[in-house]
Amino acid sequence: MSALELPSGEQKKRLEDFVTSNSDLEQLEALLAGFNIFDAIGMKYQEIRHSRTLAFLLNPQNDHGLGQHFLKRVLKEIALEQQNMISVVDIDVANFSDAEARCEWNSIDILIICPVAKVIVAIENKLRANEHGDQLTRYKKTIDEHPDWAGYQRIYAFLTVDGHEPVRSADNDHWCSISYKVIFDELQRSHTNLKSKLGADQDVLIRHYLDLLGRSILEDSDVAELARKIYAAHKEALDIIFEHMPDLRLEIRNYLLEKIAAQPTISVGSYSGRFLRFVHKDWSFNPDIQSSSKPFRRQYVAFEFNIDAVANSIQLEAVIGTVPELQRHELFEKITTQLQSPIKKSNKAHPRGWKYTKLNFEDAPDTDAIFKKIDNWWASFIDNHLERVSSAVHLALDSTKPDLNQDPD
Repeated sequence: MSALELPSGEQKKRLEDFVTSNSDLEQLEALLAGFNIFDAIGMKYQEIRHSRTLAFLLNPQNDHGLGQHFLKRVLKEIALEQQNMISVVDIDVANFSDAEARCEWNSIDILIICPVAKVIVAIENKLRANEHGDQLTRYKKTIDEHPDWAGYQRIYAFLTVDGHEPVRSADNDHWCSISYKVIFDELQRSHTNLKSKLGADQDVLIRHYLDLLGRSILEDSDVAELARKIYAAHKEALDIIFEHMPDLRLEIRNYLLEKIAAQPTISVGSYSGRFLRFVHKDWSFNPDIQSSSKPFRRQYVAFEFNIDAVANSIQLEAVIGTVPELQRHELFEKITTQLQSPIKKSNKAHPRGWKYTKLNFEDAPDTDAIFKKIDNWWASFIDNHLERVSSAVHLALDSTKPDLNQDPD
């Protein structure tokens, strides 16, 4: 019998046992209780912010107090991988004082250019996802073909939490795999070796980043080990908690439903956990379409919210639904032309004729902050875009003729 099938009284007893005299839970709370700068800015799992922090620390010219020390230690670890022709000795004797670390140069997460040593290092940082498509191949080609770096030794590193290899086997010949454990260990050693020379602010920065990695990122961190221990001992209680924990994406969707309901000119269409559609009440169709035997209702064009799978963002678009192909292209052309939309012609079954500025929640610390951001974003949409876009859609719908010989796709 699962914990969720237990009688309510027994479920309550499991929860009481979980929170009473639980030394492991108290230890975990103590580990997580300390103030951390990077937690305060919501950085924990934000890949781009980790890349920027690492680019800062790996650049010897920045004022972090580590000089070349951290960069050399990381490069020595990378040089041990079979994909790299450069030796550990070459790294040790090289002068990296002029090295420059760039973040997001040509979409490469971290690019380190070392003119004196004639070495260039590309680091692709994947914190919670795999690479997509042929991006590693493209990044390597961009670097290999750059005329300023002819004759440079090249290092390609694929950085992940657990050090797994790239998905594409072709990339394994050039991209070596390193883990965040390597970053943590070498930064910790650099900090220990140079601590006496660091200023107070430099010391705090490095300690707080090490703390973030140690308790939130590394798979073998004290936090991860303690969490696994607690789950093994209190699985039934935790399963009950997980079943009743709030669903942020559902909360956001319901809040958006309230926003739509408060507007007299629009009404809710269909919705699910991730999508929410609404339409303008003035939208109607050419009488020929309405009287035809082919279903062609106003819901075939809708505003659509797409709530990110982890509730980090919302995208709002005008979407053309399941319409016969000729009408789909006609509606797309009319809507984009009327709105002067930069969206290019689409062969998708549900093309987007207009997009509103994406709303991100990555820097929002709690639900109240998320709802406040939605309030401002929604108010701007209502004031500046709703009637303009709705009017363009209305005109397109009103002038689109049905193709009575073609069924919808």
